[in-house]
Amino acid sequence: MSRSELDRIYIEAPERPCPKGLFRGTLLTWLPPSCLLRNAPYVALEFVGFQLLPWGIDFHSARWWVGAKFLQGGLFSAIPGPSRWRPTECWQLHYDKDCLPFFREHLYDEVKALDDDTCLGIGGINAPVGVGDHFYYLLER
Repeated sequence: MSRSELDRIYIEAPERPCPKGLFRGTLLTWLPPSCLLRNAPYVALEFVGFQLLPWGIDFHSARWWVGAKFLQGGLFSAIPGPSRWRPTECWQLHYDKDCLPFFREHLYDEVKALDDDTCLGIGGINAPVGVGDHFYYLLER
């Protein structure tokens, strides 16, 4: 799908309860802010972690995993609220409980459940639209 199609789905999808369980992730497309020079260090890490390696989210433990499920990290709190990057409601993933300062200060993601087994999300950094939103991703149970 094109970025505009993904935007439409993300914006128009109705509000649903927070996803539950374990999901495998797939990076769908990079967003234009990922091309900004100041985002290069983040995008390099995102490329390795989300395009080259298997990854996912475990909503039961509220952690991401990259490479293998037992390597869970990125402890997050899922909070319902307005999207930072699109005119819609979503589940904001805040990393304020994570033990690594880098995650707490710099990461922010959003997820919208499309149904019980599928979610669409935007990955990025803790920054406003046009800088923080780096890529669309799909989560499948």
